[in-house]
Order: sequence, then C-alpha cells, then structure tokens
Amino acid sequence: MHSQLLFGKYKIEEQIGIGGFSRVYRCSHVTMGISVAVKQIEISNRTQSVVQNESEILKILKHPGIPTLYDIQKDEKYYYLIEEFFEGEVLSSYIHKQSLDLENIGKIMISLLEIMLYLHRLSIWYLDLQPDNIIVQEGQVALVDFGNAVKKGEQYSQSYFHGTLGYAAPEQYYGEAGEQSDIYAVGAILYFLFYQKTPGKTELSEEKEMPLSIKEWMQHAMKHQKEERYQTMEEMKQAAEELFQKRTGNNKEISLTITFAGSIRRIGTTHISLAFAEYLGKRGFQVFYQEENDSGAVQSMSDTYQLKTDNGVIQFPHFQAFPYYYNMVQEPEIRCDIKIRDFGVLTEEKKEEYEKSDSCILVLGVKPWEQKEEKLLLETKQPIWLYNFSDSEEYRKVLKKGKKSCFRVPVFLNYQKPDEGAERFFSQLYQSISGEKQQKERWCFWRKWTGKRRKLEKQ
Repeated sequence: MHSQLLFGKYKIEEQIGIGGFSRVYRCSHVTMGISVAVKQIEISNRTQSVVQNESEILKILKHPGIPTLYDIQKDEKYYYLIEEFFEGEVLSSYIHKQSLDLENIGKIMISLLEIMLYLHRLSIWYLDLQPDNIIVQEGQVALVDFGNAVKKGEQYSQSYFHGTLGYAAPEQYYGEAGEQSDIYAVGAILYFLFYQKTPGKTELSEEKEMPLSIKEWMQHAMKHQKEERYQTMEEMKQAAEELFQKRTGNNKEISLTITFAGSIRRIGTTHISLAFAEYLGKRGFQVFYQEENDSGAVQSMSDTYQLKTDNGVIQFPHFQAFPYYYNMVQEPEIRCDIKIRDFGVLTEEKKEEYEKSDSCILVLGVKPWEQKEEKLLLETKQPIWLYNFSDSEEYRKVLKKGKKSCFRVPVFLNYQKPDEGAERFFSQLYQSISGEKQQKERWCFWRKWTGKRRKLEKQ
C-alpha cells in the first residue's frame, strides 16, 4: 500500500503499527504537507462499537500527550480514524536504543502518570497500557490507541480477554475493569522499563537489583487484589513523585557530600566507600562516586565488568563513578542526592579538600602500624571512625577510650552483595551521617572454651 492515496488526500508513507484487527500508517496530507496517523480497522459487528467508542472518547480529550482526532472515514472493508501523528519511538523499541538510568526512567514514568491522571480525572479508564501504545519524545511520552478505553460506568462483562498479556490486571482476565486496572498496568510499565521484559517473562536469576523504595512502589501497584493497590491514580502519582521527581528536576543540586580517607594503603577505604555507594543506590538515592586517588580501582572494575562510560562517567548498576584522570578530564556537572569522594590515604596535602564535606569518614585499623599519622588523624574535623580488620576484643579496647562516633567494619568480600551484617552496618552508618535515630544493637560474645554466650558488662 506504499504511496497509495486514501480519499484523495492522504498518501501512505509507511506502516507503523499492527494489531489484531487494525493497522496504523503514517500518511502525509498532499495539500497541507503534514504527517497524520491513519488507523485502519476491519469492519465487523464487534469493531463498529469499538470505533464509535474510541472516536467519542478522543473528541473530548485535549492533552499534548494524546492524539487529536481529525477525521473519520469508511469504505467497503475498513473504518479509518485520522489522528495527530507523534514523532518519536514506541517504548518497546526505544529501550533497546537508549541507556536508561533511574533519571530517564523517572522522567518517563512521571510523564506517563500525568497523562493517566488527566484521563482518570475525566473518569476514563485506558485499559490497554503497554509498551507499543507509548511513544517517547525526548523524555516525554504520548499515549496512542484508545480502542480499549471506556468511560466510568460503561464497563461491562465480556466473554473475551480485554487487554495485553503481562500488562492487564488480573481482574481483566475475568471481564472486569476499573481504575485500579490502569494502576496495575503503570506498575507493569515500570517493570518493563527496568528489566526490559514483559512481567512474568523474566526469570528471577536474570533480574538485576531495583532500588528497594522503587520496587516497593511497583509491588504496591501490582498487587493481585485490586483493593490492596493504590486506590487512585492521584495517590499513585504523588507516591511516585517522592521517588522520581527529585531525579527529573532541572535545578537539582547535590544534597549531601561524604568524604572517605584511610590511615594507610590497603586499609579498605575504596572497598568500603564503593559498597556504601552501592548500598545507597539500591535504596533509591542517586549517588555520584568520585575517585580522588591514583589507585585506578574504578577504571579496573569498569574494564573487568565491561561497564558503560558516558563523557568519562562510568555507569555502575546503582550509581555513577568518575575515575581519577590526573586532572586531564574536567569533572562533569552531575546532579545527585549524595556525592561520595574517596581520597585513599589521608595526607597533609589532601586534608583541607577532604574536610570540605558534610561528613568526614576515616578508615583505620587497631594495630600500631595501621594508625600511622595519628596526629593528623586526630586533628581532622569531627570524623566518623571506621575500624577495619579488627576483632571484637580489639574493638572493645577502642570503645574504652571513649570514642563515640566509631564503628567496627564487618567482613564482606563482594561490595555488590554485602551480607546481613554489612547491610546493618551501612544502615547504622547512614543513620549516623544523616542524623536519624539509630537503633541500639545488643552486643554478645562467645566463650571459646565453653561455647556459652555472655552479655558484655557495662563499662
């Protein structure tokens, strides 16, 4: 049908979509020179009501992310809906050509939620939210194909499945639909954006870690029972903005800077600071890690795991990192929640820059040779002391000296997968930095010769 002329004025340029009983073409208006989308629908008893319903809904919608209906035509075999054409790519293709970080995902989700909220305020349920019906235009989205949309109160029981597998809410499989059905589908779109697969088609072993707060938001939206989901699109959008809006603002600044340094080399400063960046990133913070030492650790990890680099910034799974380039590459302007600067070994030359932070963290050991430059360490501005490679008894001796802002670092080998003890340690460290109330932890020790436990006596 390429170059065919429809109704004497719409020249078919290409097919851009196909459904069960319809096709969509990009056409050019021969006199006005503009592009339009022409939806061609087979004539049948079933499609007559679908076309009538879709056209009536589009006539009342006025939103930049929803196509305007220009005209309706008909011939012996087909109905034709002539609509506004949106430049861009359908989401199902877009995700394979772009590197989507949490900021990009947040922009898409907030833009989508704004359209869905507009529809719901007009008491219109969309009911077929899926990647092929979403068009991405420079981070903003448009919604097309309103063939399944209904007005509130016009839902009816159906003998056929209504929606798209993987994105339709469970109740739609039984011919039921409503406001919470769209809420479920929005959660499914987030799943698709993050894992690049349809819900239900991803093996657990293949899934990458999603920030906990965002995962909980998605799971709340996709509860099997509709009564357990968000009850309105407005409630859902407000919850999403708390997670995503801070990542999409144009004037966002760094809210917290944390510096790390160690007493000597190989005391674990980089291992701990990278693990802390990973911990914070998994919990929904946008973290920027800056290497301020010449160890080359960040670049080495990038080469080992074949991580992507954009303008000198390495994209780790849950945070961004800027390696030490010996001042040959200018640091980019990065908007983030938390900036972590790893200075390696603390020296007199680094001390002034190291102290330019909201929180200074020192990593050291309990052995005499691990506490090199003791005077320099003691003069540092109100640091938090982290004692690495120390056992319980050695750490107790440190506590006896009256040092309050100090922690014992538990042993963990993989910075990406800290165990329960390490997770608890990072939680307490963040609480100390942010000023949140720390939960008290009960310390217990074991008698080696009996295996019996006794509580630590008060000092």
